[in-house]
Amino acid sequence: MRQLKFLLLLTLFSLTSAVTLAQEILVSGSVKDSNGEPIIGASVIQKGTSNGTTTDFDGKFSFKSSSGAMLVISYIGYMSQEVKAASALEITLKENVKELAEVVVTGYTAEKKADLTGSVAVVKMKDIADVPTGNVLQSLNGRVAGVNITTDGTPGGNNTGTLIRGTTTINNASPLYVIDGVMTRDGVGSILSSNDVESIQVLKDAASASIYGAQAANGVIIITTKRAKKGETKVDFSASLTAQQFVTNYDLLDAYQWGDVYWQAYKNTYGVHPTSLIYGSGETAQLNTTTPYYVGVNGQTYTAANTNWLDLMYKTALMQDYSLTLSRGTDKGATSLSLNWIDQDGMLRNTDYQRFNTRLTSDFQFFDNKLRIGESVAINYWSQHQASGGIEEQLVAMHPAEPAYDSLGGYGGGYIDVLNDKANPLRLQDNQKANKHQYWRVFGNIYLELEPIKNLVFRSNVGINYYNEFSKTFVPKWTESSRAVDVNELDTYHYQSLQWVWTNTMNYHLEFGNHSLNALLGYEAKKLNSESLGGYGQGLVSEAADYRYLNTITSLAAVRGIGSNYSMVSQFMRLNYAYASKYLLAFTLRRDASSRFGKINNSGVFPSLSAGWRVSSEKFMQKTQSWLNDLKLRASWGINGNDEIDNEATYTKYLVSLSNAGYNLSGDNQHLTSGAVKIHTGNPSLKWEQTEQINFGLDATLLKQRLTLSLDYFYKKTKDTRVRDKISMQTVPIALSFPHAQAMPLACCQRSSRL
Repeated sequence: MRQLKFLLLLTLFSLTSAVTLAQEILVSGSVKDSNGEPIIGASVIQKGTSNGTTTDFDGKFSFKSSSGAMLVISYIGYMSQEVKAASALEITLKENVKELAEVVVTGYTAEKKADLTGSVAVVKMKDIADVPTGNVLQSLNGRVAGVNITTDGTPGGNNTGTLIRGTTTINNASPLYVIDGVMTRDGVGSILSSNDVESIQVLKDAASASIYGAQAANGVIIITTKRAKKGETKVDFSASLTAQQFVTNYDLLDAYQWGDVYWQAYKNTYGVHPTSLIYGSGETAQLNTTTPYYVGVNGQTYTAANTNWLDLMYKTALMQDYSLTLSRGTDKGATSLSLNWIDQDGMLRNTDYQRFNTRLTSDFQFFDNKLRIGESVAINYWSQHQASGGIEEQLVAMHPAEPAYDSLGGYGGGYIDVLNDKANPLRLQDNQKANKHQYWRVFGNIYLELEPIKNLVFRSNVGINYYNEFSKTFVPKWTESSRAVDVNELDTYHYQSLQWVWTNTMNYHLEFGNHSLNALLGYEAKKLNSESLGGYGQGLVSEAADYRYLNTITSLAAVRGIGSNYSMVSQFMRLNYAYASKYLLAFTLRRDASSRFGKINNSGVFPSLSAGWRVSSEKFMQKTQSWLNDLKLRASWGINGNDEIDNEATYTKYLVSLSNAGYNLSGDNQHLTSGAVKIHTGNPSLKWEQTEQINFGLDATLLKQRLTLSLDYFYKKTKDTRVRDKISMQTVPIALSFPHAQAMPLACCQRSSRL
């Protein structure tokens, strides 16, 4: 009995002790940053529970907590801290340098990723460094929501297409690419090696892209290249060897199956079986692979076969990629030099691609970092052997009974009986083997930054984009079965363009209390000059490679050439406001004036407005802190433009031609006078194409930042789409005389109000 009483007393004592230990106390205190400023909305939670609160406008907090419990204090951009529950706590949170340093380049400036109010996707190249590709854009495939990457398998990936949130226009739907502040519409793969890229930002909605105004209707992709880092001297070398296979092979009928299907289809239609030189005249199709169906002039024979054209034209291809980077950074500056070589065989017969990239970057600081100067210049050369136009479709259409070669090793051919009239694809691709396609590109910028007073930065950036292309295409004489062409031909083409862009911006950042304001003003001017020259002729005296020049042609000599100019002048501004990193606002306005439009609508204005709300910082969300790290709602509206039209779209144009518009004005039936053919009716009232977009989004970070989620809903509408009016040619005789039958465009002054 005594023992039972003792156990009861012991149990009662234990319960009393437990109640005493679990006694609640009033926890209070304040949370400040390292500068002594109060932090509003900081989360103070009893560890392991949902019990807690958030700090008020003075950074203070109070709530009841278990005595001796641990408290977790956290706020976005700062390192979390744990303290023991007590009264009158004074807590100082240290900045999370890594998190605060994560900024996103959003056009002419950079913003904290946490404070973005637009729909922006960021891809770090370290996450996709192992993707083997000749074009850095192909590595985005399947990694950014709303971005579609297409490629036709061409070596080098220069035919890679990009769409952001679908097709915005029936005209050029390619997004604008901005590489270190220099703009381009295409050829990104020829400018950059994947090893040169630090990060890629995709501006998807109108608000984030509107800073680029008339160039942003299709979205904007900003590419930031790697720079040498302070205090580091590095030598990086990488090499890779990749094998590529043609795996999307079509399941086509072979020659025997084709005959069976044809025989049955003929019987179903006419009630009798057909008669064929290739398949005989019996009740069933019998492929004749022994008796020639044609004998050539040189005694060569052509006999039906069971040809798999896809197997003959496609093969396993190798891609070699070598990169070397030398970088060095000191207190006064940093410099890096990168070299890259790619040698890629095409899966299609006689296609390949070789490219050499070199990039030099440097950044220097003077006067205690008040003056900064730097540059980034890439010089690139590449060459390629291309696929014959439409060769992929032609392979599918080739008859499987047509032989690849004749009995003497020449090219096989059809043009007889059931065999179609398609050219032999082996011949077409073998002709490409000796054709030249060579390119040079110089792409880069030089900048100057001056910070006369704290937080006020003036930046001047000059960029260039030079492109030079030369191609030589030769078609020798050829024979395929019953068809022969006894004349050769040569075409040469040279094109070059130079675009420069000069951008000046003034950026001011101000913080007072919990308010943060960032203002950007800018002025930009750019100009593009391009010129092309080509020549064509037939009857080269020799088909040897050393004689494939225009001075050896003997007939149908023709030359062509044209030039073009385009310029744009822009002013823009952007305001970003944040209160305690909780309530976010952004406003952008840009005015563009383009030479592609007439005086009536020469300029356009493109505004945008966006807002964000960090819901996770509100007091009513404190119970979710254990699993929800961050939750932000976004909304935006904006208008972007598109000026991708013909440089002379507002002008009526004529083509002066002797062959298309010649007149015998003298009436002697011997002498012709050149005439002019109207080829385009100008429209001086042509308006800007505009795309209006509304976007609602959600960004969330969960489970201790292990999981991130972004959801967007958008509505996109394009109006004033420009369509070129197809008119019938109108011939106008003019008193001009030209010695050769050549065509030359003239931009005349006649205008029309037609839309």
